[in-house]
Amino acid sequence: MAAFAIAMCGGLAVLYLFFVAIGTIDIGDAAVATGAAIVLALIWLAAYWRRMKTNALVVQRPDRERRGF
Repeated sequence: MAAFAIAMCGGLAVLYLFFVAIGTIDIGDAAVATGAAIVLALIWLAAYWRRMKTNALVVQRPDRERRGF
């Protein structure tokens, strides 16, 4: 569930950046949404940094696929 929540944070931040890029959202007028997008992006980056520091490149262990383990 944590991986899903972190992925949603990253996805929502990218979605916000998409709408800013096409001109639908003005950053100055939507200060609260901009702040929320920055917080979501920071959460995603912190989780990404933690995964790289702990060398957890995959969510599941590859041993689980072995039958009779």
